[in-house]
Amino acid sequence: MSRVLVLGLDGATFDIIKPLAREGKLPNLSRLLDEGCCQELGSTVPAMSFPAWSSFLTGKNPGKHGIYDFMARRPNSYESQFINATWRKADSFARILSVEGRRVALLSVPLTYPPDPLNGVVISGFDAPGIGGVADASAIHPPEVRATLRQVVGEYPISANLEALKGEALLAGLHDTMSRKARAALHLYRTEPWDCFVLVLGETDAVAHHFWRDHDPGSPLRDPAHRVPALAGAITSIYQSADAILGEFMACLGKDTTLLVMSDHGHGGNGTKGISLNRWLQRQGLLQYRATGESGWGGAGWHRGLARKALTSCKSLGLKVTPVPIKKLLIRNTRIASRMESWLRFSHLDWRRTQVYSEEGSYPCLWLNVRGREPMGVVDPAASARLCDDVVRRLGEWSDPDSGRKVVKRVYRREEIYQGPYTSQAPDLTIEWSLDDGYSYVNRRSTGPGEPIFALDGTQRTGLKSGYHRNEGILMACGSGVLPRAQVRRPSLIDLAPTILYLAGAPVPVDMDGRVLEEMIDRDYRASHPVRRSGAPSGPGSPASEVTYTEEEAELIESRLRALGYIE
Repeated sequence: MSRVLVLGLDGATFDIIKPLAREGKLPNLSRLLDEGCCQELGSTVPAMSFPAWSSFLTGKNPGKHGIYDFMARRPNSYESQFINATWRKADSFARILSVEGRRVALLSVPLTYPPDPLNGVVISGFDAPGIGGVADASAIHPPEVRATLRQVVGEYPISANLEALKGEALLAGLHDTMSRKARAALHLYRTEPWDCFVLVLGETDAVAHHFWRDHDPGSPLRDPAHRVPALAGAITSIYQSADAILGEFMACLGKDTTLLVMSDHGHGGNGTKGISLNRWLQRQGLLQYRATGESGWGGAGWHRGLARKALTSCKSLGLKVTPVPIKKLLIRNTRIASRMESWLRFSHLDWRRTQVYSEEGSYPCLWLNVRGREPMGVVDPAASARLCDDVVRRLGEWSDPDSGRKVVKRVYRREEIYQGPYTSQAPDLTIEWSLDDGYSYVNRRSTGPGEPIFALDGTQRTGLKSGYHRNEGILMACGSGVLPRAQVRRPSLIDLAPTILYLAGAPVPVDMDGRVLEEMIDRDYRASHPVRRSGAPSGPGSPASEVTYTEEEAELIESRLRALGYIE
């Protein structure tokens, strides 16, 4: 039986690690590349933080844990709401170990708010509201740990103040946040021999979202006229800090400990072309807008665009400059913003003449407007499968007018990629875009007339994050039981929970979709530690009831996700 230490580097990619390692800039990650077991790690579909980290924790596909995005649809409605850990319908490996009496720590893992009362310590990830970007008592279990960490690092940070900081100030904030998280984590790690200890550094993801254009000489979003030399090394510096933190943990490793370094997904660059799915659906005759003027928008479109800009600007400005006590009061007592956001999102659609629509959110997906499921559904449920087939065919024929290349790499029907009792909560179709000369198309909401694929102008590029997710994350392992330089067959995020349970000497529930990555385990270790299975399912999650964010908390989560580039 081993102890397990997991260092999560959110959004980390070998596309950055390997070149920097060759230059001698990442000595500890370089050591793992040379001596450990290292492979690309498949993410979830979509490769988004909430479903990905939920699959990491549970060893299950989203159809079994119920998490597909940062938001979930309200029943019998077109509206959505922000979600937290109570929406996850499967137990984590941390809870399974905790029930067995093992000591467990989860620090800054996304979608762990409110914290599960484990036998150990939990500090929630960026889904904890945390006014001012710090973890209050509601985000820490047990609450008394907060006082202990205050003596070490002050307040434990949830994230850097991404909403207010830019450029060099933002980079400094990311370094400070990561440093404080690491110092707190190392303090806790050294206090006792943990059976399983997990720390996630989200700054490797945030720096790539904000500074990919500065790192990548080929980025089409690179602007030589406004280049800031100090930011050219932003991504390198954050990865170097992560490498140094890894080195400190490696210096603490006992001979009985297995180290896993992993990411929930990879990263790459955004391009300069936007895609509005609803415009494409309109061109296909599958969606209609309310107004009847040019491109279906007519004279009513201008006030929606103006309202959206005004709302976004007010939110952004308010969160930047308002003192915390006044911010609390305003957000708590002003519900108009979230209601107006819901109106802006779909107010322009004519539901009675719309068969298929997109939320045009953080990842490309489509919903059928099904009678009996949607409030104003028009599609006969018996015709849904046929309509899905037709849409998949049309998407496969869609070409970029500039390059002539296919826009869509693949379309997934939900039953193809999800299995479990919550599959019906997934979008009907999920789309994976092709890359345009190596860079991502940028998902954009339909805010006015225009082409489905369009060049982002100067205004549309303002605030645009230059990096975005890729499906291939990282897995690096060394220590107790690990076979150096082993080749692992297509490892996936869902394989990590059963592998961690196995290494920790716990039985693996039979309903986990992932497998124990036995190829990376030393033969002698496997012989003396056979995989044990638990006949009982891993449970419905804990706590079982869904806890809804207050209006105040939802505003804070929305602002944080907008600053990361996940929502407009």
